[in-house]
Amino acid sequence: MHILKQLEIVFNHAHAFSVLENPEEFVEVEFEDEVTERAMTNEQFQNVCAVMNLRQREIFNTITHIVQGQMNRSLDRIRMFVTGGIL
Repeated sequence: MHILKQLEIVFNHAHAFSVLENPEEFVEVEFEDEVTERAMTNEQFQNVCAVMNLRQREIFNTITHIVQGQMNRSLDRIRMFVTGGIL
């Protein structure tokens, strides 16, 4: 099972790099999925933020900054390659 997970990760990396090398072939599609929203309490949010490592905190701050800019009509896009586990 471990080898299958490694193969999946390698395939995902290869696909991500091919998209980055050929951005004109990448077509943005908007999906409307039904999302079950579960609200996080302020205490839960603060606990999650408190245990973030440095890289997680940097990504969180970057995304927060971009989203705030978009809420103020900024047209900046997020271009970020993220890989690996979240824990």
